[in-house]
Amino acid sequence: MAALTDILSGFRSVGSERLRIGDDSDAVQPFVAVDSAKLRVEVAAGVSARLVVVHEKPLASSLSFLLERGAQLGVTEVFLGEAFAEVRTVQAADSSCCLTAVQLAGANVSYRIDLDGAHAASRVDGLFLAAESEHCVMELRTAHNVPDCTSDSLMKGIAGGNAVGEFRGLGAPIHASVSGKVKAVEPRPYSMGGNITSVIIENDFQNTLSEEVQAPASPGALTPDEMVEIVKNAGIVGMGGATFPTHVKISGGIG
Repeated sequence: MAALTDILSGFRSVGSERLRIGDDSDAVQPFVAVDSAKLRVEVAAGVSARLVVVHEKPLASSLSFLLERGAQLGVTEVFLGEAFAEVRTVQAADSSCCLTAVQLAGANVSYRIDLDGAHAASRVDGLFLAAESEHCVMELRTAHNVPDCTSDSLMKGIAGGNAVGEFRGLGAPIHASVSGKVKAVEPRPYSMGGNITSVIIENDFQNTLSEEVQAPASPGALTPDEMVEIVKNAGIVGMGGATFPTHVKISGGIG
């Protein structure tokens, strides 16, 4: 926590419920908002800005980000307490928004993204580390309201003990290929280019399976819904490149 405080000490503090970033001179220095119950951020056309949002207290918060034509916004949201956050993003044409959520405590965050202009681009990355009886929830809804928009998301997490991590949206869980101890969470090179937040695990060579991917005792007794849930928890996706969740395809066939 002390290291995070030192890093954020050089950022510009947001002291009101509305922040208007009107030109590049306003955005030279990153902004930081701590325990904001309500915050509206507006980024003017063609302006690039960065913002860090920190949740330390168990509070409910409502955040909204409005990007005008060609605006770019990078938001990192860090949960250190059991907060509930609703985040709404509205993007005009040619805008770009990258949201990164890091849950280090039991928290609940809901993202609603509206892509309202052609060539608007959105990316959401989420990471949770849950321990003991914590419950981490991430929910994502992205609306492509016009043609020629793009969106991408990647959620990762580790739950230990009786903890629960839950992602709600069009996605699938990602499981580590080894069992062991988490040593770090840090940016690492990504196959699609650039760096992405990654979980570094020290292999214990025990190959211990998570309870979520254990084979059922009586497969023949499962209902269709139970089978779909098993496929979902196992993180099975298509291999065509889009990694479309298999449980969604099966559910559509059943329905």
